[in-house]
Amino acid sequence: MTIEFTQEEKDEIIRKHRNLVDELNQYLPEENKIEYDNSLIDKLNDENEVKYYKALDEARLRIAKQRQIYQNLEARFGAIPDNKNILNRSFQFGFKTSGSTEDNEYNEKLYKDYQKDPERIFYQRYKKVMEFNPQELINIGNDKQKLVEFYLKNQRLLEDAFVFNSQMNNPNAKINPALKNALTGMTKAIEDLTYPMDIVKREMGETYFTFPKYMTQEQAVIITASHPQYFAKESPYNGMFNKIINPAEENLHPEQALINYKNNGFKMSKNFFVKYKALQRDAQTGVTREISLEEGIRRRNEEGIEIKERTNEEVMELKKINSTFDREYLKIWQRKFSNNFDHQEFNFERLKLAHQGNVVERFLRRTSREYKLFIEQFEKYNDPNSPDFLNKDKLKTRAQAYYDHKAEQGISLNDMDETGRNRLKFVSAVIQTIDQTDYYKNDTLNEVNDSLREEDDIVRDQFLNDNDLENDDMAVDLDDSMALSEDLELRN
Repeated sequence: MTIEFTQEEKDEIIRKHRNLVDELNQYLPEENKIEYDNSLIDKLNDENEVKYYKALDEARLRIAKQRQIYQNLEARFGAIPDNKNILNRSFQFGFKTSGSTEDNEYNEKLYKDYQKDPERIFYQRYKKVMEFNPQELINIGNDKQKLVEFYLKNQRLLEDAFVFNSQMNNPNAKINPALKNALTGMTKAIEDLTYPMDIVKREMGETYFTFPKYMTQEQAVIITASHPQYFAKESPYNGMFNKIINPAEENLHPEQALINYKNNGFKMSKNFFVKYKALQRDAQTGVTREISLEEGIRRRNEEGIEIKERTNEEVMELKKINSTFDREYLKIWQRKFSNNFDHQEFNFERLKLAHQGNVVERFLRRTSREYKLFIEQFEKYNDPNSPDFLNKDKLKTRAQAYYDHKAEQGISLNDMDETGRNRLKFVSAVIQTIDQTDYYKNDTLNEVNDSLREEDDIVRDQFLNDNDLENDDMAVDLDDSMALSEDLELRN
């Protein structure tokens, strides 16, 4: 099927081009006027040029629709408070714009989910950014049609990457300390992903054909000096003028950024953005700090500069991003514990109250020291605000100490009072759950990863065969699970 403009569309674009040239020429001296583009009609008849323009226009219309969808949802369900709107600069780019009932329902659910648990949505979005394999973008090279199609396919990811630093530094995002410390090193490489978005936003709209891109730097400087509104952020001509006036600032091709990493021996893979780190050691203080990978490459021959791979444990700590992973791990652990114990929904206060002992025991303060230490540690294990949150080794030590204490008394389970029997069953269930999640640790961690996957990924995978999943960047990665297992063991 041939892609082309109607004659009316061509005539309208030519008219707008000439009007814009006439407008800009008002600010130029007679001897330095811009001429009409006599080759414009050839461009309008070029199917490749028309195809590119249509793709740019698809991006423009999608962005406009996404803004409108956000405004409509905000009006219907209430604005998201500033302290919860941790994706404030890019959240809207996750909306689907076909207008179908299915897409409308998806958008409504996404907005409500974001209102309810913004940290979970933040985690899902930025995990994809940090895991993205840039080789796909490198393969495109400078093909402008493929670049705009790449943007359309990966719009949300590119928009999130573009504001990576500002959103990661939002104190309300509650980024974990390991990732916070690595931001200096990661940000430049992640933002290098976004040049297709820069191209799209500079060229989309009628300006792609109507703006005289053959304008000289001298002409552009004279015009914007007289009328700086053309350089304003909201101006449709901002990007065009900037490209002419500041050509050295252009970063349009992978060779200028991503391929530079590859040419210096770095493997382009799923975890590229979190895999490497560049370090600078201060000769006087001996203090080492992380610098950007790009700077590390540029200065790699200097004394005190070192580039190395992060350990699996470091990588997985970065990819946890915020507290979302640990919160989900705790939910699954609590569910397994309840299945091993009383088959009731987990509730710490209910469990504590049910095992506090009778009135006499409490009045005479006969509760054993071992049980008190156990229940205190059990509370800390389940408290995200505790330094011992998810510290299974300390919890198991306290549980085993109580179990051993009861064994040393030489009293059989049948001869114990009801409180003693129930406490022993309680403690035994804790030990059993810790051992169970240790033995099947990869299954448990895969379960966490599965529960945190976005609905779209789960639906998509239903249509993929096993071989597709094996090679899919977003499928659960066994190496990730093993590294997470090691990480949990190390920090506990």
